[in-house]
Amino acid sequence: MSPTVRVDGKDHALDLTKEGDRFVLRRPGRGALHIAVAATDQNRLQLWVSSEGRAPRLFDFHLVSEDGATQIWCRGRARHISHATAAATSKGSERELTPPLPATVVQVLVAPGDHVTEGQPVLVLTAMKNEMTLAPAADGIVQAVNVREGERVSPGQVLVEMTPND
Repeated sequence: MSPTVRVDGKDHALDLTKEGDRFVLRRPGRGALHIAVAATDQNRLQLWVSSEGRAPRLFDFHLVSEDGATQIWCRGRARHISHATAAATSKGSERELTPPLPATVVQVLVAPGDHVTEGQPVLVLTAMKNEMTLAPAADGIVQAVNVREGERVSPGQVLVEMTPND
């Protein structure tokens, strides 16, 4: 899974996979981070994070959402998260949108046959009481919507299938 997350106005491509009850975030040239959720409570998230050869450390995050934007506070520093865009991954002539983390579908904004443009919101998800919008990385035509509002989704699950515009 390769979601793109915008943090403080800069896009970051992620290589994130789920292995058992943990997530693995691979960072080019920097090794992998192993992440386990320790606790969640309303706008608080605790994660155990470890890297190769290092003991796990507990990180405490506080999430604040206002006017559609989200701030994540950790160690006294705020990061501004404005949106998340799921990268379309090639599979033959199809493109697939997958969620970057476990979430619930709040709103489906497209239907099969719809023409969509790069960055156009197609799904709204919520995770830990914060909303994120999924959008395609390229123009295309929606072939299938595999979820409905209120459904729980997982990383790697194909939510929307698309074909590129000709």
